[in-house]
Amino acid sequence: MGLLKTEPLSGYDLKKKFESEVGEFWQANTGQIYPSLRVLLNDQAVTFDVHIVGEKLEKKTYQITPKGIQLFNEWLKHPVDRYPIQKDEFMLRLYFLGDKNEENLLKLIEEESIVHQKKLDYLIRRQKNLFGESEENKKSGHYLVLDFAIKRETFKKEWLDSLLKDLK
Repeated sequence: MGLLKTEPLSGYDLKKKFESEVGEFWQANTGQIYPSLRVLLNDQAVTFDVHIVGEKLEKKTYQITPKGIQLFNEWLKHPVDRYPIQKDEFMLRLYFLGDKNEENLLKLIEEESIVHQKKLDYLIRRQKNLFGESEENKKSGHYLVLDFAIKRETFKKEWLDSLLKDLK
């Protein structure tokens, strides 16, 4: 519902927004989006308009209702119930490699370091593009999430680089 607060979106547009806007900390696939939209429709939290695209293709555009805004705002006030276990294939492989002398260990860490550097570069560019240098922007939730992601990636990159230094 949070993504629908800013603008009406189709299911496809919602999927793209998940990937580009909140994909750093929340994933949703098509198999989750459309059933969730059905539930929200039944709860009268969203409505939709049908638009004809091309000659025959119907495109549903969903928008949040006043009831949906109320439900969303109530959800924001509640504490987080639980923290799901993160799946991290790199950490799993690192755990099972175990031996510092294993030839795959350095390669695995070097590749992971490159991945985190690219991710860090992307996040820094995104933050600058979205928020610039304005102090006022630093109070928004979106900015804070990006700031956290940058700090997380910085830590991971520094940790990986220190591992490489220690292992060489």
